[in-house]
Amino acid sequence: MTPSAFAAFSSVAFHRVFELQQVWMDRPNDHLPLQQRALERFAEALRRAKKLPEGVNPQGLCFIGAAGAGKTHLLGEIRREAADQGANFVLSDLTDVREFWPLLAMHYLQSLRKLMNGVSQLQRILETLFSKTGRTAEVASALNGSRALPRQELVAFANELISSLRPIYGRDIVTRLRVFRALLYLESDDIDLSERAYSFLQGIEQIDEESKQIYLSGPNSAKRVATELA
Repeated sequence: MTPSAFAAFSSVAFHRVFELQQVWMDRPNDHLPLQQRALERFAEALRRAKKLPEGVNPQGLCFIGAAGAGKTHLLGEIRREAADQGANFVLSDLTDVREFWPLLAMHYLQSLRKLMNGVSQLQRILETLFSKTGRTAEVASALNGSRALPRQELVAFANELISSLRPIYGRDIVTRLRVFRALLYLESDDIDLSERAYSFLQGIEQIDEESKQIYLSGPNSAKRVATELA
């Protein structure tokens, strides 16, 4: 191999093949020209989906391609586009799935804890929930400080927040009460409370007295949690 050929070979960025978790990494201007049309199609579909009436599900998009075509690169661009449009992004790898719902619930939870534009999706979801109450700044401050609240105060805080949401969201919040509570408890400095919330969000049924006191007891399943998170 000539020196010039070796230099050319050495300059090739073989590491440019994405690993799935790199989807969460911000890489400005990283999409390939071949992906531009696909990205524009997704962006337009997302804009249309956000205008659909409540309760109407959008039609999904399917992007296929040979190995190395840039599908994972495209996922990273889709994540950034979703963030720019104020939407959430859940990454679920189902290439080797044996139990669909438990895996999906786990991936929902992992994705919600990821940062989008410097803020975790979980925090953004909770703040968005309260945007119609006129207490956004107050609630954001309270959420940031709620981590260190003693358990009973945090439970009471959750009760107060749920009460303020009922008149606005009605049945939507009522059917998701335990999931909402678990999301609030998840980031608590109370390790036991946080672990109970994590277990609940994985679909594990909790029937002990302590779970009753924090309102997470009762029938549960990964399918139910994933559906309510969606």
